[in-house]
Amino acid sequence: MTEAESSHERDVDDVINDSFDALANPARRRLLVELREHDSRSEWMAVEQDRRQPAMHHKHLPRLEDKGFIHWNKDAYEVKTGPQFGNIRPVLKFLDEHSDRSDDSQ
Repeated sequence: MTEAESSHERDVDDVINDSFDALANPARRRLLVELREHDSRSEWMAVEQDRRQPAMHHKHLPRLEDKGFIHWNKDAYEVKTGPQFGNIRPVLKFLDEHSDRSDDSQ
């Protein structure tokens, strides 16, 4: 394997790991799905400001911002898609397309 191929493979692995980490938590997953439905890089979307759920503001939003999936305006409690959102968009689309299926295998 060449150095370029190895670097590309590491990049793909990083995208996959970041995507699954972001989607592993239901609160982060809901936010990303809402952003996909909102689907505008130029508009900010309000984030629910629930003081009983400080993890969103202290853990989940910072994590998504660090991965580049969102831009977060902390003062206005608003988010919009970040520069890496396109990497997770296909997974969000897949989840959306398959989330309403019932189990017909019985």
